[in-house]
Amino acid sequence: MKKLITAALVSTLLALTGCGAIYSEHRDLEGLKIVEALGIDRGSGSVRLSAATAGGADEPLKLSASGASVSTAMRKLQERCSSGELFFSHTDSILIGDGAARGGLGDFEDFICRSPQVRTDADVFIVAEDRAETALTDTGGEAEGAVELIEKLRKAAGTKSGPCIFSAAELIARSEKYGAAPVYLIKLEDAADGEQKTLVHGGYGIIKDSVLIDSVPESCSPALAILEGKPYLSDMALEGGTVQLEEGASALTPIWDDGGQLTGIELRLRVGASILENTGGDIDALRRELEQALVRDTTLLVRLAKKHSADYLALASRVEAAEPGRYRRMKRSFAELLPELRFTVSVSAEISSTNDVKRSGA
Repeated sequence: MKKLITAALVSTLLALTGCGAIYSEHRDLEGLKIVEALGIDRGSGSVRLSAATAGGADEPLKLSASGASVSTAMRKLQERCSSGELFFSHTDSILIGDGAARGGLGDFEDFICRSPQVRTDADVFIVAEDRAETALTDTGGEAEGAVELIEKLRKAAGTKSGPCIFSAAELIARSEKYGAAPVYLIKLEDAADGEQKTLVHGGYGIIKDSVLIDSVPESCSPALAILEGKPYLSDMALEGGTVQLEEGASALTPIWDDGGQLTGIELRLRVGASILENTGGDIDALRRELEQALVRDTTLLVRLAKKHSADYLALASRVEAAEPGRYRRMKRSFAELLPELRFTVSVSAEISSTNDVKRSGA
């Protein structure tokens, strides 16, 4: 991964300068330290940044520094790096500590949008109940650090074998349009050897008005992914056995009263799964149990949205797509109506007894 990024960096610099020799006269390319993960925490009246590079031939670089602003902390990070110059333009992961997220992300969002050093398509993670600095500096070993652990989560999401991850641009855009957005949570766990810490998926956080206000349990991630239109391979342990969700889709129908007021929403989920373990022996019973579990998880997602008047699921866009005329004539905003809406959730599941089946697209 480090070689690929270095190659991309060389191409970028050549394009900017028109000649590699021009750049080498001013900077030592080999001396650049490519920061791939950036951590953000709040201190007492300050911002604390942490930077991590990938491993490989050298041990991963892990640095932290504090400043009155993000820009100041970034400059101090550079001063702490005695082995070369930090290069942030290839940073593809931004970790935000739990405390910083609950204190408000507005100034961080502004920095990401304005700074030429940070990519807006970088993936955003919130470190559940911990600090970003801890996640970047206290995980992994000498050859593999936080960057590699995060890359495994990103690769799983990209191959549809892991929950979806949202970029900074997606979070900002959804927050501006709907007032709320989901964000991927990571949490620290003991690694298999018991001596190191690793990073794993910890559910989703709910961002409203740029503040982390609540969280979605990890068990609800498959249901959230289906509503997002991004189902992934996931195991679900049920009383009658264990199944693997392989495909899923959802449909939404808005309910209106005679006066054109939105009063409710019907959510219908369709899923396909295969049996990994069937302890009960009754496939129909296992199918019903799967349907009930997904109804429960989807209902919890909806309840959190209603509780906080936070359309983090972007349901407004689906109502508008279904009934654009009626949606435009609504006298109250969707977020204002959300706590009053009546939701009906149903799930239809199909279960195969083996993985060797022909699958249709979701």
